[in-house]
Amino acid sequence: MVSKFGKSAFAAFLLVGGAGRVEADAIDRRIDALMRRMTLEEKIGQVTLASIAEVFHYDKVASGAYGNVMNFGTAPEFAKVLAAWRRSRLGIPLLHGTDIIYGNRTLFVPPIGQAASFDTGLNRAAAEQAGLESVAAGTNWTYAPMVDLNRDPRWGRVVEGAGEDVHLAACLAKARVEGFRAGGLIVSAKHFVAYGFGEGGRDYDAVEMGEPFLRDRVLPPFRAAIAAGAETVMSSFNAFNGMPVTANGHLLKDILRRDMHFGGIVTSDWGAIDQLKNHGLSPDPLDLTIATFNAGVDLDMASDFYRRHLPTAIAQGRVSMARLDEAVRRVLRIKFASDLGRRMHVDPEEAKATQAKLDPRGRDIAIEMGRRTTLLLHNVGDRLPLKNVGRIAVVGGLADSPRDHMGPHPALSKPEDIVTLRAAIAARAARAGASVDYLEACGACRFPSDGDAAVIADTATKAAQADVIVAVVGETYEESGEAAARADLALSAPQVKLIEALAATGKPVVVLLTGGRPLLVENIIDRVDAIAMVWFPGTFGAIGAAEVLFGDVSPSARLPMTWPRSTGQLPLSYDRLPTGRPASADDKWT
Repeated sequence: MVSKFGKSAFAAFLLVGGAGRVEADAIDRRIDALMRRMTLEEKIGQVTLASIAEVFHYDKVASGAYGNVMNFGTAPEFAKVLAAWRRSRLGIPLLHGTDIIYGNRTLFVPPIGQAASFDTGLNRAAAEQAGLESVAAGTNWTYAPMVDLNRDPRWGRVVEGAGEDVHLAACLAKARVEGFRAGGLIVSAKHFVAYGFGEGGRDYDAVEMGEPFLRDRVLPPFRAAIAAGAETVMSSFNAFNGMPVTANGHLLKDILRRDMHFGGIVTSDWGAIDQLKNHGLSPDPLDLTIATFNAGVDLDMASDFYRRHLPTAIAQGRVSMARLDEAVRRVLRIKFASDLGRRMHVDPEEAKATQAKLDPRGRDIAIEMGRRTTLLLHNVGDRLPLKNVGRIAVVGGLADSPRDHMGPHPALSKPEDIVTLRAAIAARAARAGASVDYLEACGACRFPSDGDAAVIADTATKAAQADVIVAVVGETYEESGEAAARADLALSAPQVKLIEALAATGKPVVVLLTGGRPLLVENIIDRVDAIAMVWFPGTFGAIGAAEVLFGDVSPSARLPMTWPRSTGQLPLSYDRLPTGRPASADDKWT
């Protein structure tokens, strides 16, 4: 009996009666007929995912050796892919995937910020809009949502998830999967499994975890994503209890397939099969291919190991034809159930023209997202909302940096479309009859420089002429995301010095934090009047944040993660199990 949490959309589709059953049977008959015609090379092509690169063999698309592609977007090279595919013998449609994380042409606040809204409908709407824009560009598969639970914001990829709470993460996994699918995308829930629990918040690092915690806390968001229709699941880079997940049959077959009843595709992460040699599994690519494929990974992303080594593995009897046929059938079933053949006829030039325009619906969602995700952390004496001010100083290079507003995953968005915090605050201030002076200070103020002291002093002197100072500090887009783990979550030394100098003017200081994770504010919180987290605002999110600043909208966002006072506290979450000695400020033995 299939549990209600164990059905993918694809599996559920096969279980319904009536017309759905007839359609499912028709797909199975189509697959049977096609499998009888396919060569070994064409079958292996269906379990191969090739990425755009300096050298991409378009003839392999035509021959069927590349059955799926990724990262072509609306580049001219995509037209070459389509031309090659039209020459293919069987005309099997291609999965065309890319990372559509929090928008494509229109960027929204990133997922961790979206989680702060606690609004499943808004999260679903943003995912659907991202899907619509991506399908128009020729993409049909997203490597999202990331449903990894996480309790350590030192890990850079918290920006892609829903934070630390298992119930919220499961609700948002469902909403985001439904949204992406409503927008026309095939979905890949990632990263299976426990990738967010790497030791010390270090990316790609090993995980040691008991199975009760795995099943009770880590798996529920994946169950929710699968129940909502996620057609694919991406295996994670990390080792789990000593075995790399990419070759871990217990996780991929016993838990994901048997216990969770997942019937779709399991894909590796980028180059993960090749990287198994770095885990020490084997130096031999053939061994790694066999271990991965037999462990349950159906699709090889960007290692090219399956294409090069599965023929030998099958000839030696170390991989069965039955296992290959099983994986190929999964790929074909999802392609046909999603009607990818019809979508393969997208015109690249028409797609470019569509992508050149911003969708008004996307703008509305992005502004609402800015309103609902601006997180008020500190507000002494009700300094916010701003009222009865004639002159505002907006300070800090991050206030007017389009690229940093975009965060680590810009997709097909354009810097020239970004409404920056500086522009949004100035526009809203003008409606209130106030003026805005912009002072760049030390730019993003990331690293100490010999000239900081003079620049900061001059900035403070000029800012003192205003009625209120709005300082924008935090992370740049490079400081968050994959491969952006941080040992210390404190603001940079120049940013702290800037805040100190602004506070010393005696004028009210409001701090807006940008970034993709909780940042430490303990060394500035007693110096300033208000602090709000605006995340990476994306294309139009700053407009919504400015409305919160001026009181048009009450701040309603809530913490998706525990906000630490010190990096040394981490990992830390609100739902830690109780101890025999509950904390007491008056008793050190607790």
